[in-house]
Amino acid sequence: MDVARADSGSLPSLHLAERQSVGRGRDGQRWASPRGNLYATIAWPDPEEKFPPSLLAVLQLVWAETVDRHGGPSTRCKWPNDGYIAGRKWAGMLAVRWSARGVLLVGLGANLRVVPEEVAMTATALADHWPDWPGGEAITEWLLEAAVGVLATGAPSIPGMLARWPDRDLWRPGVEVEVESAGQRYTGRYAGLTPAGELMLETAAGARTFVSGDARRVRAPGSI
Repeated sequence: MDVARADSGSLPSLHLAERQSVGRGRDGQRWASPRGNLYATIAWPDPEEKFPPSLLAVLQLVWAETVDRHGGPSTRCKWPNDGYIAGRKWAGMLAVRWSARGVLLVGLGANLRVVPEEVAMTATALADHWPDWPGGEAITEWLLEAAVGVLATGAPSIPGMLARWPDRDLWRPGVEVEVESAGQRYTGRYAGLTPAGELMLETAAGARTFVSGDARRVRAPGSI
């Protein structure tokens, strides 16, 4: 993403890395980025009608559908921007607006063949669940084509795509989750997403919706 920001060439543009020395995720979190996976940034002209925060959820959704369409494993999506296989994370995304140049930078990361040691207990790699592995290059092409396709259709297409979210949602409505947003934590029953892509939470104090944040399932003591 830093390289994409420094590039003054024409737009849109795609920047790919074999590895990252300063990989990062949402909220400045640092991530290990060894060789063998997908690391990319798409620099896209920020349209007059801005993409909503739910863009990341839709990108994960089309990635899940793309993997399935090509014979891969069943993948699920966790709000706001993560992809999961068998309860472990395999993909993540972030987006940053570079207002000075009118550019939307979309960072894409996926464990294709390698699970970083630092997250071995909570992450997985796509190849470990795909018996007829088609190869990293083919999958990279499919995933990037899917992401570019979403960007090319523009912001008005996002709500219609998001309507397919329940088919890929990691959580069932009613499970207990904790949401951290704007420095506060809220616990309640997950109620899915609004048509605009906001997370709905039924708390003891009433219903709340969240445009952004971090959500995790609350598990009973002793459960796995």
